[in-house]
Amino acid sequence: MRRRESRPVLLLQLPVPQLVPRPVTGNVALAAASLLLHARSALGPDLPQVEIASTEAMRRMGDAALVSYIRDANPSVLACTCTVWNIERTLYVIEQARAAISDLRVWLGGPEVAADSYFVQDRFPFDAAVEGEGENAFVALLADLNSRPVRVVSRGRGSVPCMAAHPERSRGRPPSPERSRGAGGLLLNPPALADLSSVHDPFVSGLASLEDDRVALVELWRGCRYGCTFCRYHQGRKGPGAARSEANTIEFFEWARSAGVGEVYVLDPSLEQRPDFRRFLDLLAQANGGPQIPLFVELRAEYVDDEIAAALAAAGVRRVEAGLQTLTPEALRLAGRKLDHGRFERGMEALRSHGIDVKVDLMLGLPGDTPDGMLTTLDFLGRRGFADNLQVFRTQALPGTFLRRRSQKLGIEFEPRPPYHVTHTPTWPVHLLTESISMVEDRLGTDLSLIEAPVVELPWPRDGSAALVTPLVSPLWGESRRPHRRGGGSVTPLVSPLWGESRRPHRRGEGSSWLGSTRLSYPRSSAVLQYTFDLGTDRGREHLEAERFQEAGTAVTLLFRSPDPTASVGSMACGVERLLSANPFTSVAVLLHTQAEFPLDVVDALDRSLATNRRSSYLERMAGRDSADRRLFVVLPAALGSGPGAAFDSAWLDALRSVAGVTWLLDCADEADAVRQVARPVLDFDDHLLVRLPTTPADLRSFFSALIDACPVSHRLMFSGVDLHWKYIAHLEHAAGTDW
Repeated sequence: MRRRESRPVLLLQLPVPQLVPRPVTGNVALAAASLLLHARSALGPDLPQVEIASTEAMRRMGDAALVSYIRDANPSVLACTCTVWNIERTLYVIEQARAAISDLRVWLGGPEVAADSYFVQDRFPFDAAVEGEGENAFVALLADLNSRPVRVVSRGRGSVPCMAAHPERSRGRPPSPERSRGAGGLLLNPPALADLSSVHDPFVSGLASLEDDRVALVELWRGCRYGCTFCRYHQGRKGPGAARSEANTIEFFEWARSAGVGEVYVLDPSLEQRPDFRRFLDLLAQANGGPQIPLFVELRAEYVDDEIAAALAAAGVRRVEAGLQTLTPEALRLAGRKLDHGRFERGMEALRSHGIDVKVDLMLGLPGDTPDGMLTTLDFLGRRGFADNLQVFRTQALPGTFLRRRSQKLGIEFEPRPPYHVTHTPTWPVHLLTESISMVEDRLGTDLSLIEAPVVELPWPRDGSAALVTPLVSPLWGESRRPHRRGGGSVTPLVSPLWGESRRPHRRGEGSSWLGSTRLSYPRSSAVLQYTFDLGTDRGREHLEAERFQEAGTAVTLLFRSPDPTASVGSMACGVERLLSANPFTSVAVLLHTQAEFPLDVVDALDRSLATNRRSSYLERMAGRDSADRRLFVVLPAALGSGPGAAFDSAWLDALRSVAGVTWLLDCADEADAVRQVARPVLDFDDHLLVRLPTTPADLRSFFSALIDACPVSHRLMFSGVDLHWKYIAHLEHAAGTDW
């Protein structure tokens, strides 16, 4: 038996960044769990110590807390799953971790690792990198932990992903061409898995955990027969695909029922391309027997007829994502796709006739497509009633794809940093691409940006009323402090019709009275989602000066209450700079709550502080808005006068809106008062309305529906109380059909 490492190999997978704190991150560590499961199967008692980073670390911790977590774990190897959405932050965390652990080795895998992934190669922050399926390569690395470092080598045509050893440690320095070709080293050719039995199953084994939405992800098939040029999934495997066995499939669904899973998201690309597709649907129907769990799958609608649609419905499929992308023939040809319009239309109708909801994918900026082609595609979908659920993407030149490799030949340009959006094609120049996004928004009556209202809880007393000083808590949310008021009285308990059992966000550090500052943490986590400082109190000013933001989460609200913003702007700006210096990848919404007009130099100073230590533009580019992940809002009282803005100079408000978001605080006596107040005309449709209630409504669905009916800007409504706001957003998305 080989000698075990005394320090662990730590597997890390970072989440999709979020603009604001959300209850669900979507970060399920399937890749890390699959690596560990396969290593257990292959190495048995010779398996070194391998650990997956904690769920809290991977989902919630900001940069400072995550680096501290890694330092305390003291791994010998940090093995990271790299994706387009996390690669920049992953490289930063590696850099900080190596500064804290001098002999730390780094292994990289995931779709961001490719021969043409110059964003990774330029930085060269790793000791080993694996292109393609990683399980067998991971086993080889574990079996050779005490040998020399290895580095990714470009694979030749027809070969499988390979790595070569070289004796030099790489610290930001690429090896010589001879060494990068593997001269003098061990060449590894890790084969793809023949079946998925060795990676069954991240959830069943307990290595992966559900989030509050109760959605379980499962891979039942690996491999793709299609050759879309904008995707590299089909390039990772030559030959037949790999399937999960019938017994393993049945076991997974038995676990899902016992765990109370609300939906199973099947990750298989284009479900219909399995050679045993029809028989597989019968297996799904058997495995997903009563009580049946709704399934979400991806497939091509043109391969669906009435018989297949009926079989999908019998298997429990309730939602389908169908990739259309475009109708333009030349764009389809260059994308490596074919489309039969009639079959697509019949497949869509068959799915709908069996009660299956369908979301159609479109791509803007495909080579060979044009703005007119995009409008033709939208008109086709609209005429046939297929435009209700559209998912619109900008084309990306992802590492390892034919699209990226052929970019010069195709005459396309793309962003050099993630998300690698295509910015120009010969038939779709950059100015028309920007205009086309607006055209699609106008045609669909929607906003394609990812901009979300900030999340905030006002912990200080309501003027002229009893003060709610701790969060409202329901028995459904588990152990926490009970709601109470200073001076007695009762509070209606929070009920949760929209979310399952869980715990609410909770306060730490200040007990049950308002002492000038609070930290509000994510559910089941020490990561902070909101810092609050009342700069009108000595305690608030002292706490802001002392705060170093080492426990910040991945998205944070920074709430300042200031009677004199001019006097406190220096402290606020320094606080923002400290937060971002410690956590450059944390999304921040700064909210300044004040009662009166103030010089806008204050906003300029805060805006400059928000530019501190910027390391990524991913969220900006995905959202299509500058500084989308670092925003400033001014919260003003709507009660001063007859409505929002009545007590403020209109010229001052217009000037403020040009540099910050404006939010009107509505202190409401009860539910009916809230409905009346949000129905009042707003001065500007870009303003937000922040509703604060003394108690949580007993019937949230009816209350939210009444607000949406009454409010002309229901998508810009906010609620004081993180949990209540999260429930409103879930209700709003469900009502609009955008919750999937």
